[in-house]
Amino acid sequence: DKSEFVAAARSLGFTMNDEELGKIFDEVDKDKSGSVDQEEFVRFCVQYPATLNIEQDLPAGTDLSSIAHCLSADQAQHGFRTAHMILDKNPKACKAPMNTKPPPGTSPWYPLHYLLTLDSSQYAKKQGATGSSAVAADRAFKASAEALILRILKTHPEQAELRVMEGVRYQLGNLPLEYAIARDWRAEVVEAIIKANPKATTALDPAGNKKKFDPKSWAPAATKGCRWMRKIAEETKVTPEVLRLLPKPSGSPVKWQEGQAVEDEERAKAEAKAAKEAKKAEKQAAKAAKAAKAAEAKAAKEAAKAAKATIATDEAPAGT
Repeated sequence: DKSEFVAAARSLGFTMNDEELGKIFDEVDKDKSGSVDQEEFVRFCVQYPATLNIEQDLPAGTDLSSIAHCLSADQAQHGFRTAHMILDKNPKACKAPMNTKPPPGTSPWYPLHYLLTLDSSQYAKKQGATGSSAVAADRAFKASAEALILRILKTHPEQAELRVMEGVRYQLGNLPLEYAIARDWRAEVVEAIIKANPKATTALDPAGNKKKFDPKSWAPAATKGCRWMRKIAEETKVTPEVLRLLPKPSGSPVKWQEGQAVEDEERAKAEAKAAKEAKKAEKQAAKAAKAAKAAEAKAAKEAAKAAKATIATDEAPAGT
């Protein structure tokens, strides 16, 4: 609602008074629902950066070759404005790695990977936020990070293809799409990553971490011993909107069924099962009703018989 919107805006460093923020809330609330959803809040973060209480130009000597140095929680508080300003001057700055000397055998992390794995709860904790303030801080942080993630994907979609952590837990490492799924990012972020790297949705990665492994010869014909994005999503228990974006594998050779088709099929099965159970329950109810009616008739018959016997006893001559 409006009070949460104001609290979230304050946590990002917006300095307008409550009345001004209230007017912006009415403007951002496009569907006039009385609340601002995540998409609308992201749009707000992008639309009103000039109102932030921070430097409106980069200090002299700012490193424009990378945004790795301006992705801290403090920067998040101001909507990662410095990163956006650097990208305005040098769009390729998001391609500079976070770590120039990664562990042997692994690829360097890039801003996209880092942003996707940031812990928003730690950001709220650092602010000392609790209760509704913590919710607002978490929401503000996610919105700030999401705006930057979407910008990186729009200008440099190839970043969605870059793996990291090879050979650490899994032989082929992790793709950005996995981080987006596992860290519960909104469907809009997941969809943007899929658009940038559609092959990620049907990638079959080895589930383990074998000592001897040749990536070039890895070509599984079935899902046994593999991990894939929808499986990760189901284990993570993501929202239906995210699950709908991910195809499901089956058979050998593997065939992929679109997520929407899987949802429709599962819904049809659930409805058929519910109808079958309802019909079964109806039959059981009818059977129970019939049995109850029979028991009632039997009881009435026995009661009548007992009453007749009582009358016969009362009418019998004394001493007989």
